[in-house]
Amino acid sequence: MADKAQAMEAAIHPNSRKAQRMERNEFRKSKVAARKATKEREKDRPLVQKLRWFQEHLPPDKLRYSTADIHALIKEYLSRNDTELQRLEQLNKKTTGQDLLEAAIKHERALYRSGFAAPDLTNLRNLKRLRDWDGGVNGASNIAMREFRDPDHLSSL
Repeated sequence: MADKAQAMEAAIHPNSRKAQRMERNEFRKSKVAARKATKEREKDRPLVQKLRWFQEHLPPDKLRYSTADIHALIKEYLSRNDTELQRLEQLNKKTTGQDLLEAAIKHERALYRSGFAAPDLTNLRNLKRLRDWDGGVNGASNIAMREFRDPDHLSSL
């Protein structure tokens, strides 16, 4: 019986309905695989990267965060690329990567002066969500964000 099924499988006419169905199934599998690969690339979106950074830099024993604690975390986040920038500057050769890094740092610091979106760690439920988050794109929307402005900049105005 199995030999007969294998013989039938091998003798499928290229224009038959079965061949068309098999072709559609293969095409669908390739589309699903491409969509999955695209979702993997989307994991590196800026918001997801930012949330992942905050998740990795939260002390596990700390249960409550004040606004001052969050500002300290934001300042640490903003200075995360400083060592890389210093290394590039020591090469005494201006590169495109250095220009892009300087522009990104300048942009993030300007955002902090006008309103930097960071996870709201003052809310205990939101803090738990961030700690339990698996790093996926879909779960990032469940974490509430809040805008924080640089208190040093506000006091100098």
